[in-house]
Amino acid sequence: MKGTLTGRCESCMERHAEGFCPPHEVRTTAIACLARVNSLFRVYINELEAEVERMQAIVAKFPKTADGVPVVLGMKVWTLGTLPHYVTVTTVELDGYIEVRIHGHTYRRATSTDCYSTREAALAAKEMGR
Repeated sequence: MKGTLTGRCESCMERHAEGFCPPHEVRTTAIACLARVNSLFRVYINELEAEVERMQAIVAKFPKTADGVPVVLGMKVWTLGTLPHYVTVTTVELDGYIEVRIHGHTYRRATSTDCYSTREAALAAKEMGR
């Protein structure tokens, strides 16, 4: 007998005289299976989208650099001076203030909007007179 050891069709688990689904049933079973998989993936995708929204709400609370990039602990940010130079963020406060380490030991409190995420952004801001 064709099929599994139980005599049931491997596709639909029903018993058929031939031991496997007739062609019209195989198509119906495959479509039903794909619809079920699609349904399961849709649930999983909805859960992931909800998690992304939750994380974006958290990141939205972070202070941002002048060019709009969220500031995180340990990040290198660029400040304007005679020449733009980078500093390392050592403390992040949700009120927009950050504490930075300059040359490995000096600490300074600054607003995140006084900083830029890249040297290029700091140079562009300097050229625009910000």
